[in-house]
Amino acid sequence: MSCLNTKSFSFVNVQLYFEKVTELTARSESAIFKQALVSLATDSGLHPLVPYFIQFIADEVVSRILILSISSHYL
Repeated sequence: MSCLNTKSFSFVNVQLYFEKVTELTARSESAIFKQALVSLATDSGLHPLVPYFIQFIADEVVSRILILSISSHYL
């Protein structure tokens, strides 16, 4: 993923990129995930995805909080 050039990407390719990165979050220790993070940090062509990543992260945080809350309720 480190050789991505999003300036030539179509919307479908950017959407696939978003889906792949969000899938990789389950394996956050993988080398591919780390390369994706570098790409997100350095590739200005990905800026349209920022709101989607923010929403994804917010949804994941809420989900984890609910799971933690439910788990602690049963302890």
